[in-house]
Parts: sequence; C-alpha cells; structure tokens
Amino acid sequence: MQRENPLSHHFTPHYLCRALTLSPEDDEDGDEEPVLKWYDYLLHFIALPWKLFCAIIPPKHWLGGSLTFIFSIAVIGKLMGPWVRK
Repeated sequence: MQRENPLSHHFTPHYLCRALTLSPEDDEDGDEEPVLKWYDYLLHFIALPWKLFCAIIPPKHWLGGSLTFIFSIAVIGKLMGPWVRK
C-alpha cells in the first residue's frame, strides 16, 4: 500500500485569481447585477491586502494542518510585533 504524499493536493492559483478579481454579486432573485457601483470598487481595493493575505495561506489538508497553523502564527507574530515591543 502506497502512502499518500501530504503535499499531493495541488494548490492552484484559483485563490489568487479570485482575490484579485472584482465580480458582480448575485441579487435576491439569483440574477447577476451586471453593473458594479463605485462602492464595490472602493471596498474591493480596501480589502485587497487582506484578500491576498488569505489567498496565500496554505490549505489545511497539507501536512495535516500543521503548515497552515505555523504560517498563521508566524504572520500574526509579524503583524503584532510592532505593538508588542512598545
């Protein structure tokens, strides 16, 4: 019986594409609203750094979630570092 490689699940650039793409939301009827409003663009660009940050976190099925946990703790430490040192 062959063991499964923990990194065998491929991480596709799909997450990065979705983070960078601004697309219309579905309305209540399930139809797409074809025109984006100005605030859609504004909120997209405000949230863009967080979208990219979340897109580069490794998937939780890699190495049983250990890689995701270590990456997240390292980034939190990096973000909180300036406030903790004061």
